[in-house]
Amino acid sequence: MGPLLKAVALYRAERGAKLGTIEMFSQSQTLVSTLKECYNLRNLGLWAFLLVGLWSFSPAGGQAVLRLLTIEDNYLTASQDLAYYPRHNLSWSAGNNGLSGATSQRVYWQMLLGTALSAPGAEVLLANGSSEGFEDAINRLSLPAAISGTRQDMWGNVRIPTLHLLPGYDENSPEQWVDVPTDSIVEVESLVGVPIRGIRDTGIGNVTFEISASYNLFECSPWTNLSRWLENNTTQLFAHKYRNITIFDEFHGEFANHPSIFLDLLDDGKNVSTPSTDTLILGAHTQDSNLNGFMNMTLCSVNPNYVDVSVECFRSSEVGELSCAAKKVRRKPDVDDTSETEDGFKDWGIQGRALIYMVHILASSHTATASPLEMFLQDPTMTLASHTGALPDYSKVAMPVFSARLSMLINTFWYLTLNTTHFVGIDHSGPSNRDTDFMKWDNTTGDWITPDTPVYHVQRRWMMLYVIATAILSGGALLTIILQWLTRAPDILCSVSTLMRDSPYVAAVPPGGSGLESGERARLLRDVWVRIQDVQPGKDVGKIAFSDNRELRARLKWNRFYE
Repeated sequence: MGPLLKAVALYRAERGAKLGTIEMFSQSQTLVSTLKECYNLRNLGLWAFLLVGLWSFSPAGGQAVLRLLTIEDNYLTASQDLAYYPRHNLSWSAGNNGLSGATSQRVYWQMLLGTALSAPGAEVLLANGSSEGFEDAINRLSLPAAISGTRQDMWGNVRIPTLHLLPGYDENSPEQWVDVPTDSIVEVESLVGVPIRGIRDTGIGNVTFEISASYNLFECSPWTNLSRWLENNTTQLFAHKYRNITIFDEFHGEFANHPSIFLDLLDDGKNVSTPSTDTLILGAHTQDSNLNGFMNMTLCSVNPNYVDVSVECFRSSEVGELSCAAKKVRRKPDVDDTSETEDGFKDWGIQGRALIYMVHILASSHTATASPLEMFLQDPTMTLASHTGALPDYSKVAMPVFSARLSMLINTFWYLTLNTTHFVGIDHSGPSNRDTDFMKWDNTTGDWITPDTPVYHVQRRWMMLYVIATAILSGGALLTIILQWLTRAPDILCSVSTLMRDSPYVAAVPPGGSGLESGERARLLRDVWVRIQDVQPGKDVGKIAFSDNRELRARLKWNRFYE
């Protein structure tokens, strides 16, 4: 652009133009010099705006070159068939193994329930704001470890958040997706998560998919005295009536342990084989601070919940551990019939004796000693502490918190009465290869996204700017050639040698050479000594010019006037 504008200046000078216009074009060699010349000439006319606009393409084109190509991540996507366990509409009775089966599985339930209660992160669930030991537990684990520990269980299964406890949940719009926080502890419906099968075992990548799940929540009434309640109510305990056993003593002889709580369903006396209500009763031996013992009870209604869950899994190294977590949850739309889950819970709770087994799984072998399960109901942060003193006083726990903890334990135990091999990952099952329990699996799909070699990506806007700037440069080069071909005048603009043209103060310059361009003149006169000095030192007003007079020695002075 610089040579083009000098060619324009010379072309205009040959044909006649205002000195300011010629000076503007000849001095416009950069954007900054153009702005400076506009200021020096006090020129804000059309040519000034055109030249500034033209030179603006120089930095803009340079920036376009830097930005028109970017390196972007490239990903390969492969669809995968996935399976998860159990089905969201699986009846609770699906875990019923009968009395003999339950007895044979008890040792496995004991191991897995103990593992679930002692897993890192379990102690901070349902403890924030309701336990004095919550902050200490967070400090022991560190917040990132606590958050990670609540997203998956010990076997890598995805835990399902409890929808109504998520921040942002709107009970008026339960079918709207609710984001699961990633920077805080999330309450989950069970200590045991949902097994996912079909995700590739190795390789860096991630996959997002949706699953459906169901769980039960229990809403419990205020505590009341158990003996007085039994005296005043004709409704009887179903297990106590049907199995002819005594409360708190059902399995002392069989298991030689001493639970301090019992769970049962109610019976109105009309049917001796099936409980007729969906109400759970929880009785508890408790002690106050003075070690005075008393028996309390609460009635809990069963509320089934069906949810859709968006799950994301990723692996950050080729053979790294797969990390999965629920990202969004909503109530499953168009679910009206909940009788299957309710009836299944009754069948599971009584026919399989699951509720009775649950309180004995980790019960103490010593009376008046709280078990880990009982301490979780009282305070999750004290689950693994050794207790030889007073039994828990559950009346000091807010009933909504107690109900949520009870729901978590019952949901956990229900999972463990299913096929335990699925939860610990030793079943070797997948979407295309399942064992005899395949009817209890559900299907879903997801896209496994793997990072590939990065690729260059053209930024269209910067590319357009680059093309425009390049076109202007190319046009300027072509126009320079045309103007130089049309111009006959020598280039005498902005050259030191030109300042000595026909100068009476430079004696060493021979006459002639008016047809020489500034470059040719400078080459011929390159050995001539000259100096800018006062060529009229004897006069009152001096004159500044190039001179080759070494004897003059008239340096310029600040306090002297020059013409």
